[in-house]
Amino acid sequence: MMSLVHKYSVMISSLLLAVALAGCSSGSVDTIVKDTEKATIGQGSGSGVTTTRTESVKADEFDSIVVDAEAMGIIVEPAAGNSAEIELVTDQAVEKQITFDAQVKDRELRVNVHEDKKWNANKSGRGERKLVIKLPGKAYEHCSVSTAFGTVKASGIQAKSFDIEVNAGSIETSGIIGEMKLHVTTGEIKVDGYKMDHNLTAQSEVGNIHITLDESPAAGSVNLHSKVGSVTAAVDHITYDVDSANRKEGAFGPGGSSLEADVEVGSIQVVMAR
Repeated sequence: MMSLVHKYSVMISSLLLAVALAGCSSGSVDTIVKDTEKATIGQGSGSGVTTTRTESVKADEFDSIVVDAEAMGIIVEPAAGNSAEIELVTDQAVEKQITFDAQVKDRELRVNVHEDKKWNANKSGRGERKLVIKLPGKAYEHCSVSTAFGTVKASGIQAKSFDIEVNAGSIETSGIIGEMKLHVTTGEIKVDGYKMDHNLTAQSEVGNIHITLDESPAAGSVNLHSKVGSVTAAVDHITYDVDSANRKEGAFGPGGSSLEADVEVGSIQVVMAR
């Protein structure tokens, strides 16, 4: 019981942190959730006038991407040309407190967005924050994205490995090719267009995980577990070694990739695309 109480305390603390980072009042949790779904933090707050800062980096200058932010909606998607296009959109009310840097070091494109909390001490902190990263179509070595609060949306990118971490918010991926490690402390994880051609590990301490398989693979293993919550797997051609309300372990066939999802408090759903 104490463990469950602790988990809910973590959830509440994370939401309060999210409120503070987004510059919203304590009664604006619904607004935060809606903004998170749009991958835009603080939309409609602040002055309502936004400023856009951009950087462009040629694709042949880097092989990996590392993105680090604090309170930001982050979108990673394909670019039309041969250069990475990085765009930071912020409300003018918070523009001066946010620093933005994008540079290549050791074949790694590093994008950092830092928010000066001291500058914000006597300010409301309200205002839109969104980071859009468009990557040229090539296979990358590694892609890492982290933010303390917000939504990370990644689609149509190929890399050997992906690491995405959000403290309070959500992760959404679609059509990603490569091994994925996804972690949310408090919030949701949604994976669409997963073909089980690479390993996937999804973890949420407090929140739900929803995974959609494009097709039923010929090989691969599944390990799904919720400590406090339900697990459902509406998939075809799988043989279970463990099939209970909160744990499912099985395989489509020998070998192949692994799908692992773990939740402390919340539900897990794995379904087939229809």
